[in-house]
Amino acid sequence: MIELFSSIQGEGVFLGERQAFLRLAGCNLDCAYCDTPFVPTSHCRVEETPGSGVFYDLPNPLSREGG
Repeated sequence: MIELFSSIQGEGVFLGERQAFLRLAGCNLDCAYCDTPFVPTSHCRVEETPGSGVFYDLPNPLSREGG
């Protein structure tokens, strides 16, 4: 897990609606538009309050190194 945050959906059938986004590392598709780091990390960023833009780091619950 790289990041957990809340934002307004910018595409698809849920356009304009608040969504929770969970970014994961390790995808092998290598999409040109992807802004998620590929390499797994020992910590992940979690948004403190949905929509606040304020984040804190936690030991990664899905990592063998961090938690």
